[in-house]
Amino acid sequence: MDFDLPFELSIIDLSIDKLMHYDLINIDRTKLKDSYDVSFFRKIMHKTLIYIIKILFFRKIKGIDDFVGGFKAFNNKFFYFIKDKNFLSNTSLIQLELLLYAVFNNFKIYNIFPIFDKHTEKYSTFNIFKTIKFIFKVLLELFIIKLNLKNYKQ
Repeated sequence: MDFDLPFELSIIDLSIDKLMHYDLINIDRTKLKDSYDVSFFRKIMHKTLIYIIKILFFRKIKGIDDFVGGFKAFNNKFFYFIKDKNFLSNTSLIQLELLLYAVFNNFKIYNIFPIFDKHTEKYSTFNIFKTIKFIFKVLLELFIIKLNLKNYKQ
């Protein structure tokens, strides 16, 4: 989970229950209004990133609508599968890479719909220059991941 614990902690209990039947638990903040109560600017950035990912990876990860949510849970089987993998990202795109490993190797994924914790800070502390730098870094990583798709089939 993201360091700022942006969701109600009940998602942990729900995830533990679902891990009896699924290998990877993914959050989807696109379905419930209460799942992503953040600033307008942050929503635009998130929706834009999701749109770009859908364009680049549509056929590979159809059926998943939120690729970079800051929460994943996985069972031992999936953990041992990914523990020695070399991830290309050092940004939130590591969430996408986990999904690619799961999808390409037929692991079972379950999407949960979290409730945003109202006590969490809603607004990014990034300034405009850091934000622009981060956007370019994420876009570069997206293309590197796209070029290396064959690495996820193992």
